[in-house]
Amino acid sequence: MDRAVVVGFDGSPTATAALAWAAEDAGLRKRPLRIVHVREPWAPEHPSNGVETLTERCHVLLGNAAARARAVAPAVTVTTALVTGAVLPRLRGEAETADTLVVGSRGLGGFTGMVLGSAGLGLAGHTGCPLVVVRSLHADSGDDVVVGDDGSRTRRRRWSTRWSRRRPGGRGSA
Repeated sequence: MDRAVVVGFDGSPTATAALAWAAEDAGLRKRPLRIVHVREPWAPEHPSNGVETLTERCHVLLGNAAARARAVAPAVTVTTALVTGAVLPRLRGEAETADTLVVGSRGLGGFTGMVLGSAGLGLAGHTGCPLVVVRSLHADSGDDVVVGDDGSRTRRRRWSTRWSRRRPGGRGSA
């Protein structure tokens, strides 16, 4: 079975941009897409709104994300997963069987104005697959792609092949 493009999704604006990027990438490279939301176990199950449980809200979030991904890349097989645990270890675990792991540059928490959020920072250099951190998909964001290279021939060949074929919506770099 083909390894999936895995996207960590928390509903934040950059996670939404990462979702679109991942769906487009999966479509271009004919890979399945797996959308993962990590539910932290210490978050209360019954939030103050009293209408729906946190688990129910997470499933709605994933359902909406899957619908967005299918709109971007209708031919892609899209699956979702709600996993419980600490975000970084769970996403590192997802990366073990992924083709690529994609995350947004900033999540819902933390300090505003930071260039890279805790997930991107905590995952960089600690995944067994390529990590893509998406900052924005705005038309004025430019076409720059920054690639970290560990110096191995295998990685360099893999990235050069991938980027020479990737030009979704005019983005990407060879």
